[in-house]
Amino acid sequence: MDRSEIDILSHGVSSVARYVHDNGYEGVLISGRSTIMSEQWFRKVWAREYKGKNSLEYFIFDPKGNALLHKDLTYTGHVIGGERETRVLVYLEENFPKLLKMKDKKLCYVTEYSSRAKKITRIKYIFERLGFTNFSAACFISEAEIADDIHVGVVDANIKGVLYEIYRGLVGEPSIFDARQALREIDAITSKI
Repeated sequence: MDRSEIDILSHGVSSVARYVHDNGYEGVLISGRSTIMSEQWFRKVWAREYKGKNSLEYFIFDPKGNALLHKDLTYTGHVIGGERETRVLVYLEENFPKLLKMKDKKLCYVTEYSSRAKKITRIKYIFERLGFTNFSAACFISEAEIADDIHVGVVDANIKGVLYEIYRGLVGEPSIFDARQALREIDAITSKI
C-alpha cells in the first residue's frame, strides 16, 4: 500500500474513531472480512486520539461470529428468519454475555469496508430485533455514500482491492500476498496510521 492509500485509510479510521467518541458510544463491536485489520487500526487511532478521555468496551468477533453475521444471510427485504436471530443470540450468550447486558447502551458496529451497506443494514436489523435500542454502524472505507444511518469514514473505490488482497492472503486464498506478507502489510499500515 503506498503512502497516499495509507493516508486515505488513516483518515477513514480517524473519522470512525471520532464518530464513536463524539457520539458517546460505550462499546464497539468489531468484525469484518479480516477482524485483525479493523481491530488493530481502530485501537491504534483510539489510543492516540482519545487515551484517557473515555474508555470503550470492545467486542471482537472471531471467524465463527463473523461468518454468522455476514455469511449466508436469509434475506428478503428487511425480513430475516428467526433462526438467524436465535443463532446470533446463542453466539452472544456463549461469547459476549457482557454485551447482552448492554442492550440499552450506545453501541457501534465497526468494520473496515462496506460497498453498499446491505450486510451492515442486516446486522443492525438483527441487533435491533434482539433488543439493542441504541445500535449504530460505521465503516472505514466505502466505494460510495451509503445509508444515512451508517457512518462512512472515507468514500474511495480504489482501496477495496488492496484490502481484499490482504484479506485473501491472510486466509490462504490466491493473492499477491501470502499469509506472512499479509500480516507484515497489516503491521506496516498500522505503524503508519
